[in-house]
Amino acid sequence: MTAPTFRSSRQTRTASPDRARARRRATELRRLIADHDHRYHVLDAPSISDAEYDELKRELVAIEERFPDLITPDSPTRRVGGRPREGFVTVRHETPMLSLESVWTEDDLRHFYTTRCRELGRKTCTLIGEPKLDGASIELVYEEGRLVSASTRGDGQNGEDVTANVKNHSRGPAESDGRSQIRPHPPAPRRPR
Repeated sequence: MTAPTFRSSRQTRTASPDRARARRRATELRRLIADHDHRYHVLDAPSISDAEYDELKRELVAIEERFPDLITPDSPTRRVGGRPREGFVTVRHETPMLSLESVWTEDDLRHFYTTRCRELGRKTCTLIGEPKLDGASIELVYEEGRLVSASTRGDGQNGEDVTANVKNHSRGPAESDGRSQIRPHPPAPRRPR
């Protein structure tokens, strides 16, 4: 038996799932997503494509939008990346490193646009869109022009200290009077999720 798919509230719903079935499916989706996150972020051995992973996340978002009381604090819709790997020193980010929001349909784009404008306190706003490239999110921290810390995004709050790996490859900002945080996103070769 195939599990039911719950579509986003911004998409047309073909069925009205009951709350108990939605709770079971949300629990199953959280387990599946956690497993795929572990395979991707910890084992470096993804077993599904990015599109398949994104579909699992979209389905969970749709359930949580329809039944907000089913949202859990540890829901994968509330965090980015994965825990820092064992064996690395952990670095706490001064400002959380968040993930980009995926937009798949024209309705998703309209929702994204109106939400960003509302956050800016405007009726209209100008947005610039670029293709999303897979890569390694990293934070470089400089003091007086010298690299003092480099860390991965990790779970968004805490990352892996990779300062030693980066020091030989980074030139830093041309000028810095104090503390600077730079968050480049160097593209990485495509690999299956």
